[in-house]
Amino acid sequence: MKQAGCRMISFGVESGSNYMLKKMKKGITVSDSFNAIKICNKVKIETSVSVVVGFPGETKRTILETKIFLKQLNPLFVTIFRLIPYPGTVLFEDYLKQQGKKKLYINEFESIGERFLRIPKISDNDLSKAVYKMYLSFYASPKKLIDHLVRVFSNCHLFKGYYRAFLWLVKQKMKF
Repeated sequence: MKQAGCRMISFGVESGSNYMLKKMKKGITVSDSFNAIKICNKVKIETSVSVVVGFPGETKRTILETKIFLKQLNPLFVTIFRLIPYPGTVLFEDYLKQQGKKKLYINEFESIGERFLRIPKISDNDLSKAVYKMYLSFYASPKKLIDHLVRVFSNCHLFKGYYRAFLWLVKQKMKF
Protein backbone atom coordinates (compact mmCIF):
# COMPACT_ATOMS: atom_id res chain seq x y z
CA MET A 1 0.00 0.00 0.00
CA LYS A 2 2.86 2.37 0.82
CA GLN A 3 4.43 1.72 -2.58
CA ALA A 4 1.08 2.44 -4.23
CA GLY A 5 0.97 5.87 -2.56
CA CYS A 6 -1.00 5.22 0.64
CA ARG A 7 0.01 7.83 3.19
CA MET A 8 -2.60 7.37 5.91
CA ILE A 9 -5.06 4.73 7.10
CA SER A 10 -8.00 5.42 9.37
CA PHE A 11 -8.96 2.59 11.69
CA GLY A 12 -12.32 2.19 13.41
CA VAL A 13 -10.95 0.41 16.47
CA GLU A 14 -14.12 1.38 18.40
CA SER A 15 -12.76 0.69 21.90
CA GLY A 16 -9.66 0.01 23.94
CA SER A 17 -11.53 -2.57 25.99
CA ASN A 18 -11.71 -6.19 24.87
CA TYR A 19 -14.91 -6.49 26.91
CA MET A 20 -16.54 -3.68 24.90
CA LEU A 21 -15.25 -5.03 21.58
CA LYS A 22 -16.99 -8.33 22.37
CA LYS A 23 -20.21 -6.50 23.33
CA MET A 24 -20.04 -4.60 20.02
CA LYS A 25 -19.41 -7.87 18.12
CA LYS A 26 -16.46 -6.25 16.33
CA GLY A 27 -14.53 -9.47 15.77
CA ILE A 28 -11.24 -7.80 16.72
CA THR A 29 -9.20 -7.44 19.89
CA VAL A 30 -7.16 -4.61 21.36
CA SER A 31 -4.07 -6.60 20.36
CA ASP A 32 -5.24 -6.67 16.72
CA SER A 33 -5.44 -2.88 16.72
CA PHE A 34 -1.97 -2.54 18.26
CA ASN A 35 -0.56 -4.86 15.60
CA ALA A 36 -2.20 -2.95 12.74
CA ILE A 37 -0.85 0.39 13.99
CA LYS A 38 2.59 -1.17 14.59
CA ILE A 39 2.73 -2.35 10.96
CA CYS A 40 1.75 1.10 9.70
CA ASN A 41 4.38 2.78 11.87
CA LYS A 42 7.01 0.35 10.60
CA VAL A 43 6.34 1.27 6.96
CA LYS A 44 5.75 4.95 7.81
CA ILE A 45 2.03 5.12 6.99
CA GLU A 46 0.33 7.64 9.28
CA THR A 47 -2.73 6.48 11.21
CA SER A 48 -5.99 7.90 12.41
CA VAL A 49 -8.13 6.06 14.95
CA SER A 50 -11.80 6.39 15.88
CA VAL A 51 -13.54 5.05 18.96
CA VAL A 52 -17.13 5.01 20.24
CA VAL A 53 -18.09 5.80 23.83
CA GLY A 54 -21.48 5.00 25.32
CA PHE A 55 -22.27 1.57 23.90
CA PRO A 56 -24.46 -0.51 26.25
CA GLY A 57 -22.20 -2.12 28.83
CA GLU A 58 -19.80 0.84 28.93
CA THR A 59 -18.42 1.67 32.37
CA LYS A 60 -16.02 4.24 33.74
CA ARG A 61 -13.40 1.47 33.72
CA THR A 62 -13.89 0.64 30.01
CA ILE A 63 -13.70 4.35 29.19
CA LEU A 64 -10.43 4.59 31.12
CA GLU A 65 -9.13 1.52 29.26
CA THR A 66 -9.92 3.24 25.96
CA LYS A 67 -8.28 6.48 27.08
CA ILE A 68 -5.06 4.63 28.00
CA PHE A 69 -5.26 2.56 24.80
CA LEU A 70 -5.37 5.69 22.62
CA LYS A 71 -2.28 7.14 24.25
CA GLN A 72 -0.41 3.83 23.85
CA LEU A 73 -1.42 3.47 20.18
CA ASN A 74 -0.10 6.94 19.38
CA PRO A 75 -1.84 7.52 16.04
CA LEU A 76 -1.53 10.91 14.40
CA PHE A 77 -5.24 11.66 14.83
CA VAL A 78 -8.00 10.43 17.13
CA THR A 79 -11.74 10.86 16.75
CA ILE A 80 -14.00 10.00 19.67
CA PHE A 81 -17.73 9.59 19.05
CA ARG A 82 -20.67 9.30 21.40
CA LEU A 83 -22.81 6.35 20.34
CA ILE A 84 -25.85 7.52 18.39
CA PRO A 85 -28.62 4.94 17.89
CA TYR A 86 -29.65 5.32 14.26
CA PRO A 87 -33.01 4.19 12.84
CA GLY A 88 -32.99 0.61 11.60
CA THR A 89 -30.58 -0.62 14.25
CA VAL A 90 -31.26 -2.74 17.32
CA LEU A 91 -29.88 0.08 19.45
CA PHE A 92 -32.46 2.45 17.97
CA GLU A 93 -35.21 0.10 19.13
CA ASP A 94 -33.67 0.20 22.63
CA TYR A 95 -33.61 4.00 22.42
CA LEU A 96 -37.30 4.13 21.53
CA LYS A 97 -38.10 1.89 24.51
CA GLN A 98 -36.14 4.19 26.81
CA GLN A 99 -38.12 7.14 25.46
CA GLY A 100 -41.42 5.29 25.83
CA LYS A 101 -42.14 5.62 22.11
CA LYS A 102 -42.99 3.24 19.31
CA LYS A 103 -41.56 5.48 16.59
CA LEU A 104 -40.09 8.91 15.92
CA TYR A 105 -41.91 11.41 13.77
CA ILE A 106 -40.16 13.06 10.83
CA ASN A 107 -39.72 16.38 12.66
CA GLU A 108 -37.85 14.53 15.44
CA PHE A 109 -35.16 13.21 13.08
CA GLU A 110 -33.34 16.53 12.70
CA SER A 111 -31.91 16.15 16.19
CA ILE A 112 -31.12 12.41 15.97
CA GLY A 113 -27.39 13.18 16.28
CA GLU A 114 -28.06 14.70 19.69
CA ARG A 115 -29.99 11.72 21.00
CA PHE A 116 -28.01 9.22 22.97
CA LEU A 117 -28.84 5.85 24.42
CA ARG A 118 -28.82 5.99 28.21
CA ILE A 119 -26.60 3.42 29.84
CA PRO A 120 -26.68 2.37 33.50
CA LYS A 121 -24.17 3.84 35.95
CA ILE A 122 -22.98 6.68 33.64
CA SER A 123 -24.96 9.86 33.04
CA ASP A 124 -25.08 11.62 29.67
CA ASN A 125 -23.16 14.48 31.25
CA ASP A 126 -20.44 12.11 32.50
CA LEU A 127 -20.14 10.53 29.03
CA SER A 128 -19.78 13.94 27.39
CA LYS A 129 -17.14 14.91 29.98
CA ALA A 130 -15.33 11.61 29.33
CA VAL A 131 -15.16 12.35 25.59
CA TYR A 132 -13.81 15.83 26.30
CA LYS A 133 -11.22 14.49 28.75
CA MET A 134 -10.15 11.79 26.28
CA TYR A 135 -9.54 14.43 23.59
CA LEU A 136 -7.70 16.65 26.05
CA SER A 137 -5.60 13.76 27.33
CA PHE A 138 -4.65 12.73 23.81
CA TYR A 139 -3.95 16.07 22.15
CA ALA A 140 -3.02 18.51 24.93
CA SER A 141 0.14 17.00 26.39
CA PRO A 142 3.35 18.84 25.45
CA LYS A 143 4.88 15.57 24.24
CA LYS A 144 1.94 14.92 21.90
CA LEU A 145 1.93 18.47 20.57
CA ILE A 146 5.64 18.29 19.75
CA ASP A 147 5.26 14.78 18.29
CA HIS A 148 2.33 15.95 16.18
CA LEU A 149 4.23 18.96 14.83
CA VAL A 150 7.31 16.86 14.03
CA ARG A 151 5.23 14.22 12.24
CA VAL A 152 3.31 16.78 10.23
CA PHE A 153 6.30 18.91 9.25
CA SER A 154 8.41 15.86 8.35
CA ASN A 155 5.70 14.58 6.00
CA CYS A 156 5.39 16.80 2.94
CA HIS A 157 1.89 15.53 2.06
CA LEU A 158 0.50 16.08 5.55
CA PHE A 159 2.06 19.54 5.66
CA LYS A 160 0.49 20.43 2.30
CA GLY A 161 -2.90 19.26 3.60
CA TYR A 162 -2.59 21.41 6.71
CA TYR A 163 -1.43 24.36 4.62
CA ARG A 164 -4.40 24.03 2.21
CA ALA A 165 -6.79 23.75 5.17
CA PHE A 166 -5.22 26.86 6.72
CA LEU A 167 -5.60 28.83 3.46
CA TRP A 168 -9.21 27.71 3.15
CA LEU A 169 -9.91 28.89 6.71
CA VAL A 170 -8.32 32.27 5.98
CA LYS A 171 -10.43 32.65 2.82
CA GLN A 172 -13.57 31.74 4.75
CA LYS A 173 -12.72 34.28 7.42
CA MET A 174 -12.29 36.99 4.75
CA LYS A 175 -15.83 36.35 3.51
CA PHE A 176 -17.32 37.45 6.82
